[in-house]
Amino acid sequence: EQQKLMEQCVEKGYTKVVISPDQMSTSNRNEMIEWCKENCEKDFSSFVAAYGFFFFESKSDAEFFALVW
Repeated sequence: EQQKLMEQCVEKGYTKVVISPDQMSTSNRNEMIEWCKENCEKDFSSFVAAYGFFFFESKSDAEFFALVW
């Protein structure tokens, strides 16, 4: 299911940000998701968290996220 979701994000042209495995603890992942909810340009649908990746509809959201995390 996650693989299909990731493929859909790529097809839609979302920008992928790779998170290193040592950063992807459950608490960090939850913090990252909360950060996205508070800081992304659009609503929750503008980003997707999957495995060690975050996909962003907005390239500027992806760049901002990458700078912070």
